[in-house]
Amino acid sequence: HYSIQSIADIPCGDTTWQFSLQHINTIELLYFGGDISTKLIEYNQKLYASKHSNKLFQYWDLVNCPIPTYTYESSICETKGNRFDLIIVRDALQHMNIRNGLKAVRNVIMSGAKYFAVSTYPANGKSSATNTRSIAKNEPLPSMPVECQFMKYCTLGNIPDGDFYRNNINCDPFNFPLNKAILVQPSHQIFYTEMERDEIHIYKIDDELTQIVKQYDEACIEGDQQT
Repeated sequence: HYSIQSIADIPCGDTTWQFSLQHINTIELLYFGGDISTKLIEYNQKLYASKHSNKLFQYWDLVNCPIPTYTYESSICETKGNRFDLIIVRDALQHMNIRNGLKAVRNVIMSGAKYFAVSTYPANGKSSATNTRSIAKNEPLPSMPVECQFMKYCTLGNIPDGDFYRNNINCDPFNFPLNKAILVQPSHQIFYTEMERDEIHIYKIDDELTQIVKQYDEACIEGDQQT
């Protein structure tokens, strides 16, 4: 639907699910997988490097590093500094301290990419299957779920990195308007644990999202952590 030809997937993990999807496995220009686990990067490099020239894996810190750009070479030219069409951040924010999560999301939005796919948990706690809007269904969504007013994510997300909380991209402090999502669907087909009851949202990166993430420096500072 959106002519995605390049993807940056950070963190990429062991790429178990990614290449089971035809459109990711056969991406035209480049799939870049980044992760802070050097073991996973080495594993993916060994598995794919010799067989898939358009798949690149490298250590990458989503919180402290800007989203990379890439060089494209063809038989007639070479272009440097290309921005990715799509950035995927799946199963990551819920394991970050919320301040680091804000930094990661800001890095994505400020990267010059076109689209952002992110995993998020419904604020009302219902199964993702009851909150689905796909590209084929142009169903209206609210700007912000009403449940957001009752949630204190600065407190919920005040966790050590590596722990877990039910992050939400639409509620404060992330504040992505839900009605700007061009796709909302379950992130997992089968729910084995609470961690798998999340959704995937895809957003087109625009000036409104850029202005939102510029406010993140003041979000969830120590004095704002409600109890």
